Amino acid sequence: MLALDIGGSHASCALACDRQLVAQRTINVDNPNFLHMLPALENLVQEVVRSSGVPIDQCSGLVIGFPGIVDSNSGQSVGAHVVRSVEKWTQAGLR
Repeated sequence: MLALDIGGSHASCALACDRQLVAQRTINVDNPNFLHMLPALENLVQEVVRSSGVPIDQCSGLVIGFPGIVDSNSGQSVGAHVVRSVEKWTQAGLR
């Protein structure tokens, strides 16, 4: 399982197998706009997977966390400047 934590000043990624942490890394985030930080997040995930030695097809999924609360009616992130709208994530291919 891959986990990605997106904060206002940093992003962290970790990979766990059989409840054991296999690899992790944290980077600074220069631009809190999700679409602008997407290339850095992609590189972060790829680096963690590569350093873990675990083939990507062996990962059961990706969990993404970010600050704030999501209004389930509007799809809007409340109080999180990192993610303006969860709906915009579909532009990046995330659902």
